[in-house]
Amino acid sequence: MYFNSVPQNATSEKKSVSSKATWFKYLPWKSAHRYRSGSSGGHDGAASGSKGHKGKKRRLSLQPSPAYMQTSKEYWMEYCRNTSLHGLQYVGEQNRPMSERLFWIFAFTFCIILSFCYIAKVWEKWNDSPVIVSFSDKSTRIWEIPFPAVTICSEIKVNQTLFNYTATALSNNRSDEQSEHLEYSSLVCNSRYSGLNHTNERALEYIGKVAPKLEEVIKNCKWREEMKNCSNLFSSVLTDDGLCYTFNTLAARDLLTSITDSQDWDPESGYIDGDSPMTYPHRALTSGSGAGLSIELHADYKFIDPLCRRPVHGFKMVLHNPAEFPQVQHQFFRVPLDREVVVGVKPSAIVTTEGLRSYTPERRQCFFSNERKLRFFRFYTQDNCEFECLSNHTLHHCGCLAYYMPRTENSTICGAGSNGCIKKAAELLYNNKDMVAHCNCQPACSEIRYDVEISHAALGWETKSSVGIVSIYFKDKQFITSQRSELYGTTDFLANCGGLLGLFLGFSILSLVELVYFFTLRLCCNIRRAKLRLAKRMKEIETSRKIHEILF
Repeated sequence: MYFNSVPQNATSEKKSVSSKATWFKYLPWKSAHRYRSGSSGGHDGAASGSKGHKGKKRRLSLQPSPAYMQTSKEYWMEYCRNTSLHGLQYVGEQNRPMSERLFWIFAFTFCIILSFCYIAKVWEKWNDSPVIVSFSDKSTRIWEIPFPAVTICSEIKVNQTLFNYTATALSNNRSDEQSEHLEYSSLVCNSRYSGLNHTNERALEYIGKVAPKLEEVIKNCKWREEMKNCSNLFSSVLTDDGLCYTFNTLAARDLLTSITDSQDWDPESGYIDGDSPMTYPHRALTSGSGAGLSIELHADYKFIDPLCRRPVHGFKMVLHNPAEFPQVQHQFFRVPLDREVVVGVKPSAIVTTEGLRSYTPERRQCFFSNERKLRFFRFYTQDNCEFECLSNHTLHHCGCLAYYMPRTENSTICGAGSNGCIKKAAELLYNNKDMVAHCNCQPACSEIRYDVEISHAALGWETKSSVGIVSIYFKDKQFITSQRSELYGTTDFLANCGGLLGLFLGFSILSLVELVYFFTLRLCCNIRRAKLRLAKRMKEIETSRKIHEILF
């Protein structure tokens, strides 16, 4: 019938469009791009076909699909879902209500703040007090340390038979020579005589000339049960108490210079040859009076000058570290005449572990021998440092140095007229905390102190004698050493921080590695893979576009 007939051209055209439309929906770019014709969206119907007959070509919009690139929010949510940190899994979990996510964000933030507050306290304790002083785990034998240096000062400073200080000071008619000798003697005599502010080296020579001689003061020396020549054991030294005699103190060439002949002992490392009994400085091999020092001290009454010193007669004695310069006025005890004095020595030593060497001296509160160099003394000790600081302050305040202070060849020596200035300089220094801190005289990291227990008894003679007997020895064969070590080392600090972070957050080193990995290596790999996939997709789209242009 006519109404059932269809023109042949129309039928063929319809089949062509239908087949093309069916093939078109399977093109690879169909799912990722919109097919556009003009300003309106593309259609697969007859309208598209009719427009194609008018000669207008279909155009493709080549926009990359957002499926190939993750947004920052999506990437962060992926990290939260996969991280080992506690609580963040619930933040990144899909289909969770916002209220739950806010709860876990608040809980996680609160734990971070709380953990860092505790870490700050741990840091403060580690930074401010990283050192603890405790007893060593083993005892120290007494032959591992030197016998204490013994410095003895007689109360007789000027032998009256050589120079009558009292008569010369009270005389109104003095010769020039007498005035000069009075000036020199006033440096060591406790009198109110005020002489010149400055003096010279002749004063020091004169002090040694009029003082009692070594053989007149110290006799019958016995060291380790063997009689010795006292002149071989003792040497003279000028101290703040005048001319004194010292035993076992390092010689001036070893104490005051950087070049030494002694290689036996060092305050930090101890004795080099641990077995040899013949060492310098001397050491006792065991405890008891038989292994120590025994001496007789003599004071001839005819040598005593009543105006030069106080009415107290006898001797002053100091036990100190052999590497320290003796400062008699600070730490002496008296040895009276007609008495036998027994001095039991109890050493105390402190050492510092090598683990603290990496700390600053301010944190460990001590100096190793190579960290603090003194100008005059070879070995650093706190007493030597303070003595040198006092010398510098005296020179600055008075313009001169006391006769017993270390000095250079060009330094000026203070005379008797500057005695008041010297005392005032010392008071100003020790009463001013800022000036003491400026000295920077912290304890040595390895030091030895000698505590004493003194007992004495009368000699039992009917008349007073000018003799005093002294026995000095170690009371025990060994003693417990104190040890300065780490209270909180780097390992302890990291362990405490790791424990707090693990307790509050579940954090570990691998968590940190995971965080770095997720936002560096993984992110770069994802971007690279996305670029490769996008380039491949763009190539497919370009191929499809060319096919589409050919067909349509």
